[in-house]
Amino acid sequence: MSLLHTLGASAALTLAAGAVSAASLTFEVLESRFYDDQGGNVRLIDTSFDDFSRLRWGQDGLAMNQTSGYRYENRATPFNENAGDVFGIGNFAHFNKPINANTSINAVNMAIRGSLSVNGGPAVERIFEFNISHDETTNSGSCAYGGANGQGVNANGCADRVVITTADTSDTFELDGMDYTLNILGFSETLAAAGNGIFSSEFLSAENGTNRRVLAASFQVADVAPVPVPASLVLTLSGLGLLGSIGAYRRRKAA
Repeated sequence: MSLLHTLGASAALTLAAGAVSAASLTFEVLESRFYDDQGGNVRLIDTSFDDFSRLRWGQDGLAMNQTSGYRYENRATPFNENAGDVFGIGNFAHFNKPINANTSINAVNMAIRGSLSVNGGPAVERIFEFNISHDETTNSGSCAYGGANGQGVNANGCADRVVITTADTSDTFELDGMDYTLNILGFSETLAAAGNGIFSSEFLSAENGTNRRVLAASFQVADVAPVPVPASLVLTLSGLGLLGSIGAYRRRKAA
């Protein structure tokens, strides 16, 4: 997945995909979960799924509130969003505590199961899957990310790195004659930032604290054929320097 920081619609893209972006999707989260963790010493992984999901790791003997881990809290549902718009789908937290070497995970999968409908039509149920990679850094010596140890994000020791990508197995779904997918775009610092299309596929998590991010997402059309452009419009756009923006509105199948 490419690392995107802002999303903007050019005039030509709006002309080509206006009908697509008009689609309003209603999404109800049925459950979310972490699963298939890799590495480390997992102390807790939720097996019941309501409003949030938890995963904790670290050495045996630590009180649970002293372990490291993740928590994901679903956005209140159902909610409505337009296809192509960026929005916050939930709240993600990393509990970054000092733990022993070799007790941290290095990756885990995450899934969101939900019911969707378009423009008030019939609903379908699908599962959307994501991959999270985790780099648990040592707290002494030189830091791999974020600059010098003892400064900035590394003020309490070296920050950990969390990266999220959409899994190849994530579902597409057909509604009202169009194929869509739920695309997890990355982490935003605030809900407003997510709504403004400002996000990153990774973040640095400061040591000895709880570091929170909004999970930014969008409903994307999985595959849309190019829209024919009248010759008169081609000439107009060429004169405006916009001809290079015309094309198919395509998005890699995120599963």
